[in-house]
Amino acid sequence: MDQSLISPDNRVVGIYEQQSDARRAAHALHTESHDVTYVEVIDPSDKKAGDKLEMSSLQLGRGLFKTQLWYWLVSLAIGLLVATVAVNLGPKFTANNPLFTFIAASSLSLYLGVFFTGLVSLRPEHDKVNLTVFETMREGKWSVVADLKNSQAKTRIESTLKKHHAQETHI
Repeated sequence: MDQSLISPDNRVVGIYEQQSDARRAAHALHTESHDVTYVEVIDPSDKKAGDKLEMSSLQLGRGLFKTQLWYWLVSLAIGLLVATVAVNLGPKFTANNPLFTFIAASSLSLYLGVFFTGLVSLRPEHDKVNLTVFETMREGKWSVVADLKNSQAKTRIESTLKKHHAQETHI
């Protein structure tokens, strides 16, 4: 293995020169570790590498919907709280127009909630791993991608990957 990359999104990627090393490492992760959700071997000519790197779009969509709903509800609650404080303690125009104050505060807070949901859904923590795998595919190397159940298992999984001809490690 040339290198092992540990990402902030609980995925570990090992890059290998030889197919046999990659397959042995994947087999070792399957048999030795209970901390792994899935393990994928990605060969340099794999046309479905993107599908192997990310979870299914249905799971991703459900997760994004739940996140969006959560941010909407939290932002709406914050907006209504701000409007209540503004009507009771704020300037005269907010006390004289409570309906307008509640509409304006909740509209703005819902917009901000949607904005932050968009930022979360970009998933920038996945970019480093995905770009590394695609770069090594262009170089003709094999990748082993393991998704972990928790972040405490990263060093154990990395050491398992290192056992299979690790020359370099990046954390």
